[in-house]
Amino acid sequence: MKLNNKISRYGYMLLGVALLVGAGFSAIALLSYNAQDQSFLFYSDTHRHVYNSLGVVGAHFAAACFYLFGVSAYLLIGLLLYSSLIAFKFLSLSKEWDRFIAGCIGVVSSSALLTINGGIYIGTTMASGGLVGYTVAQAALTFFEWPMVMLLLSFLLFASLII
Repeated sequence: MKLNNKISRYGYMLLGVALLVGAGFSAIALLSYNAQDQSFLFYSDTHRHVYNSLGVVGAHFAAACFYLFGVSAYLLIGLLLYSSLIAFKFLSLSKEWDRFIAGCIGVVSSSALLTINGGIYIGTTMASGGLVGYTVAQAALTFFEWPMVMLLLSFLLFASLII
């Protein structure tokens, strides 16, 4: 076996392990998120305890994910797991690229839908679609009326789920 093939094979394996670890890290950090944790979004002198299971790093990561994607950040866990299957060569990227793109579109469209429709509660804090959802929703609303934007985003979300 050539050296390049070995490097390529081990490189994909290493990428798969990194994506799998990233999915596990994301799942633990997002599922143990507390809005009162010390992060770049919240700081308090009186409340110094971090409730996130992964500590300060997990609190910062979860806060960044919720800031960017809102509740749709939970969908990133599945997207990372799917990417690890592609990296481990269980799935072929040449055959699965459309599903990967559909997953990304699903995260963005669900984030925009959550922004437009309001939000849901995680514990005691309200979370919606985050910065990405707000940006996409505002861009769509500048070109179309509200019913058309809802129809378009809903179609994109359901199409990404079907694919």
